[in-house]
Amino acid sequence: MPLSPPAPPIKVAKNPIDRVVRGLVLWLAVILFRLLPERRLPGKRLLSLFRYGWGNVTYSAGTSYLEYSVKLFSRKEGEVLECGSGLTTVVLGLLAEKTGREIHSLEHDSSWWKLVRRRLSSLKIKSVKLHLYPLADRGSYHWYDWVATDLPDSFKLILCDGPPGETLGGRRGLLYEMNNRLAEGSIIMVDDAERSDEMEMLNEWLQSREFIISLQQETDLDKQFAILTLGKFKAVPLGQ
Repeated sequence: MPLSPPAPPIKVAKNPIDRVVRGLVLWLAVILFRLLPERRLPGKRLLSLFRYGWGNVTYSAGTSYLEYSVKLFSRKEGEVLECGSGLTTVVLGLLAEKTGREIHSLEHDSSWWKLVRRRLSSLKIKSVKLHLYPLADRGSYHWYDWVATDLPDSFKLILCDGPPGETLGGRRGLLYEMNNRLAEGSIIMVDDAERSDEMEMLNEWLQSREFIISLQQETDLDKQFAILTLGKFKAVPLGQ
């Protein structure tokens, strides 16, 4: 049964002048990105411009998270899945349009989905498939009520920044739902890895899937994110 728990408040600039300035900065960042040579990736300064221009600083990905996601995208061929849309959707969407790839982004909140869709449209980013899936009750956890035929059969890079932390089961549903679509060598980026729920989730995942984990500290935020390189399946069924 689909459900929609309260989403975190959308922290956009309320001051009209600030909102205009941030919008112009975002446009500038997009232009500078598109002017980069083909094989050159955006650096921290440009990614910081994106973060300021986006405006949702309380919930947006940090600069280090953005930098790692860009590097991993450039190194890892194959399909990309994003759980929770936002600034990374824009940045990776711009990178995808340069390489002819596509981003699949899952979003449960209709208001935020509309905002991100408008941003993508205004910035003329066409390399993102932004899926609106309400959260559904799976019993022990809630997850996006996704449609199997809407998504590729496998993913090589996954950015896990949703659903919200207060959701039943947190982000555990990613491996519950997508395990068979994640081949050995696939990479998962998990934001907010310093939180106790995320650490418990990673320990739980280890019962059913081997992986190598690297914890990274955000340079501009008091938080961490984890990078998981997936290994072999284990005999224990996931979630048991």
